[in-house]
Amino acid sequence: PCDETPPVITIATPADGATYARASTVLADFACTDTGSGLATCMGDVADGETIDTDTLGAHTFTIHATDTAG
Repeated sequence: PCDETPPVITIATPADGATYARASTVLADFACTDTGSGLATCMGDVADGETIDTDTLGAHTFTIHATDTAG
């Protein structure tokens, strides 16, 4: 059978809709899992455990890309 289940991405930080004080230390905290063919990649705009830029005012996006070995 073909693996039709995409990877699951869990983002703890930055939380969706969260507000952070300017110049505060916020670390990216995310994980990816895949129960089908297995996880191939899990990459975010900022690497897991690295500091997220909070020096710039305004709303920002944070994206994670995950792929499994099924493609």
